[in-house]
Amino acid sequence: MMSLTGLILSILFQIGWGFWGAMLAVFAGAGVANATTLSPFQDRLFSAAIFAFPVLSALVILILIYGYRHQFSGAVYWWHALPIGCLMVYISYLSLLSR
Repeated sequence: MMSLTGLILSILFQIGWGFWGAMLAVFAGAGVANATTLSPFQDRLFSAAIFAFPVLSALVILILIYGYRHQFSGAVYWWHALPIGCLMVYISYLSLLSR
């Protein structure tokens, strides 16, 4: 069962993670864009990533609050892996483009 303290810490973590992910998307995408010529698809992908990471974090926050209100088990904390996994895929894609 989720505790209120765990919920508050999780929300704070996701807010920080969302801002950090957006800033990483901006600066890493700009670094790759300055080094190589991007296709229109890649340009749209980098632009969407700036907004995708905060939206994913907000989605996780809503899921955590819903889980707390409906007394889900502690397994609901695994939702933190969603934006982290997406950010890892994004960084892997950036590293492939920067070769």
